[in-house]
Amino acid sequence: MPERLIALVMALYSNAKSRVRILAGTSDEFGIGVGVHQRSALSPLLFVLVIQEATKEARGEELNQEEAVRKFCVWKREMETRG
Repeated sequence: MPERLIALVMALYSNAKSRVRILAGTSDEFGIGVGVHQRSALSPLLFVLVIQEATKEARGEELNQEEAVRKFCVWKREMETRG
């Protein structure tokens, strides 16, 4: 993926802030450190890119159950490490 594109997407998420609106009013602004923007057309694409990257080693292989579970555990650990 071109680094310029990555930099542009990262800029969209840099210092992101939000508010919560309910019947009683709107909250103070707060920072968002993880996740994707709600209702953004980019969110599904970012999700697919992350899943493709996370599963690239397992794609195209025929795995037995034990190996599939082991790879899933590695993938889960990696995802937790990255937040």
